[in-house]
Amino acid sequence: MSIKKKLIIFASIVFGVFLVINIIWFVFVWGKYEGYKGKLGNEMVVDDLEGLGKRYTLSDKDFGVSIKTPTYPQLSGGGFLRVSKAGDAVGYDSETGIPFNKDGEYIDIENTKIKPNMVFYIWPKLFGGYKFGIQYDCFEEDYIEYGGFESYQVNLDDNMKPIIDEDDYINYEEYTLRSQELYNENYDDMMELIKYANDLFDLELNIN
Repeated sequence: MSIKKKLIIFASIVFGVFLVINIIWFVFVWGKYEGYKGKLGNEMVVDDLEGLGKRYTLSDKDFGVSIKTPTYPQLSGGGFLRVSKAGDAVGYDSETGIPFNKDGEYIDIENTKIKPNMVFYIWPKLFGGYKFGIQYDCFEEDYIEYGGFESYQVNLDDNMKPIIDEDDYINYEEYTLRSQELYNENYDDMMELIKYANDLFDLELNIN
């Protein structure tokens, strides 16, 4: 076989691979996220993340919705859907360290159990299905110098139950136990958040 024919075959293979990647990206990534964006309507706000894709956000009553699109030609990762709900504390006084609510009123931290801010993450898989996670942003006095809030994250299965690896107990026992505690304490509020996301994006989750 001549060198010319080898080069033609090689170029054809490269072009074929490039074509397949583009088809997959536009059908299973771009098309999918275009569908999610359509759920937000015309009131969404668009932010260009300068080479890291775009973010689309919407505020709907008590919920905040965000869509982060993957960058071309990324086939997995980089994109997600996110629905959040504010907790009792939205900030704190930098001088006194006392948290305040959305109305600017100080919260009596000695006699009040402060509900955390919650964020439900959805990572669409390339060929269907999702990965899920819940994040709790908790006001903690010990973290004032670090911004006042500590984040705890829990991966969820398709039934919205925690996915806990044994290594998590071994290496991050305190964090893992606190994460499970937050999951149990805020279960009803979490499910309200998840049901909202399920209805908004037509996720067809296996929830009651």
